[in-house]
Amino acid sequence: MKNFLNIRNSKSLCILMVIIFIVAMLSILYSINLNASTIENGNFTFEYGVQNDWSSGASVSVAITNNGSTNINGWTLSWVFPNNQKITNMWDATYVQNGNNVTVTNQSYNEIIPANKGKVNFGFNISYSGTNTNPIEMTLNGNTSNVTISPNPTNTSVVTSQPTVTSLITATPTVTGSVIPTVTGNITPTNIKIMPLGDSITDGITVPGAYRIKLWNNIKKNGYNVDFVGSLSNGPAELGDKDHEGHSGWRIDQLDAKINTWMDNSKPKIVLLHIGTNDISQSYDLANAPNRMSGLIDKICAKLPSGGKLYVATIIPISYASVSNYNLQVSNVVKNKANTGKPVYLVDMYSALTTADLADGVHPNLNGYNKMADVWFNAIRNDLK
Repeated sequence: MKNFLNIRNSKSLCILMVIIFIVAMLSILYSINLNASTIENGNFTFEYGVQNDWSSGASVSVAITNNGSTNINGWTLSWVFPNNQKITNMWDATYVQNGNNVTVTNQSYNEIIPANKGKVNFGFNISYSGTNTNPIEMTLNGNTSNVTISPNPTNTSVVTSQPTVTSLITATPTVTGSVIPTVTGNITPTNIKIMPLGDSITDGITVPGAYRIKLWNNIKKNGYNVDFVGSLSNGPAELGDKDHEGHSGWRIDQLDAKINTWMDNSKPKIVLLHIGTNDISQSYDLANAPNRMSGLIDKICAKLPSGGKLYVATIIPISYASVSNYNLQVSNVVKNKANTGKPVYLVDMYSALTTADLADGVHPNLNGYNKMADVWFNAIRNDLK
């Protein structure tokens, strides 16, 4: 009898343990069902890309991808900086930083992140001392996510506004001589290679494709054949040729380090250069910026083919610093080079835009980019005939 009771008690204990296990599993499953929308809404990927780091500061691009099946209508992103990083300015979003805690909120034009791999982008500059460690505890609308450290998040944000067109150029190449070749036989027009060269303003942080969209349309509308060239490529469907050399966060010296390779690989006949904004934003040895520009111009001109031309733009206004002194110095460099016979021409881009044409205090909005496109087109149109 005693053995029977022990067996019976053992069986009862086993049954009880099985019941407890089943109840626990049901509780977990029930919890998952209750939180299914949270799990789906938390299905995001962050790409955090340090575009440029100069030991006391950095430029950063962030991309948020919605991997879920429903749109995100309004977003708030938060993270913690492990060290003493401090945001100095931001574009395509607004932010609040309390100590190491950062909260970022969408702008009105990028509040919706489309379902099924839809993406929005924003960027910012930081200052720091010591080590620039990547952020931790990143959440979107309160939900944790997958975090990818990326060297160059893809820009897919869309800005919709209607362009107002103005144009301005202060230096147009002087053409002398009147030699007109005699053409015989069937000749296929040769596409003139154009390299858009610069930083994120050429890339298009706020408007993917930047000024290149309207410049391309201006060129094609007037019946010219061109080939945009460069190692990078981005832009919307309406941009027929997406190649360029617009490197987000880069300064003059960084372009200088790569320009010979790019010129050898792409062999452009025309180069459109807009650079210097990051030199100013980073206060990077500004006293020697004219010398760096001089060296870059020399390298580009040395690689141009016969009849090739370099167009150097004064940089557009920015909201947080004056660019007038830099532009004056660059203008003098370009004029001095031209006087020695180098095929370099000055384009007054600064006067074509105001800070009202900026989306974030640094990068143009669509209206500003359209103005830039018209300035560039007026500068080069005689070279396309």
